[in-house]
Amino acid sequence: MRKGFTRISKITVRNQPPLINFHKRLSESPFKITFSKSFYLAHAGGLVFLRQVEDLLNFMNLHGWAAMPECMTAGNSLRLKNECQQSWLTGNFRRAGVGRGETLQTRSEIRLDEVMWLEPDTKSAEQQIFLSMLETLRLAINQRFFLGLFDYEGHFAVYPEGAFYKPHLDCHAGKSDRIVTTILYLNENWQPGDGGELKLWTTPEGREGAFVLIEPRMGTLVCFLAADFWHEVLPAHKTRMSITGWFRQR
Repeated sequence: MRKGFTRISKITVRNQPPLINFHKRLSESPFKITFSKSFYLAHAGGLVFLRQVEDLLNFMNLHGWAAMPECMTAGNSLRLKNECQQSWLTGNFRRAGVGRGETLQTRSEIRLDEVMWLEPDTKSAEQQIFLSMLETLRLAINQRFFLGLFDYEGHFAVYPEGAFYKPHLDCHAGKSDRIVTTILYLNENWQPGDGGELKLWTTPEGREGAFVLIEPRMGTLVCFLAADFWHEVLPAHKTRMSITGWFRQR
């Protein structure tokens, strides 16, 4: 295995040293997550999710990023995947761009994915379950790290065969509202060789330092500090689907 390289497969994280000198620990205080009754009614397996969130935040506290395999039930993940696929096949997606507002432009040498933004007024039952899960995560992050995360914006993303997204940071020039990136993968029966892994650089050296490859397996949730971690999507060898979004500050 290449030096400085870690592959994350399902629940395994290997050879990833703590980055004590890169990210000072976000919090040293005792922590307990609490959830409302409505959360447990909306999300089957709430107790499992509670333990996963606690593990995720503990890992983020040390490293600034974390991956949570199987964060949603197989049924809920599959329904989101089917919704994403159907909307893509019926032409509801558009080519993703680079930049924001008046500076937004399509750059095929940088990214080739297609997106459909989540709209609060038209969200499906499956989206509501996912967004309620993210709301619980947002509150837990604020409770633990005092980041003042205010809301969430996100979109479905489809990478057709051959599509990629070159190395980048999740922040726009002159804007600092995106604080934590979240990615939920929706790829059923993903296999090594299917491509589309997330390459995430994990040291202060950025693109010259150590990195992990995170396999885009169905139900895996990835979180990282948006302005701190260079990352790219490697070329997909089959259609790759996800929901990508950001917890924001005002």
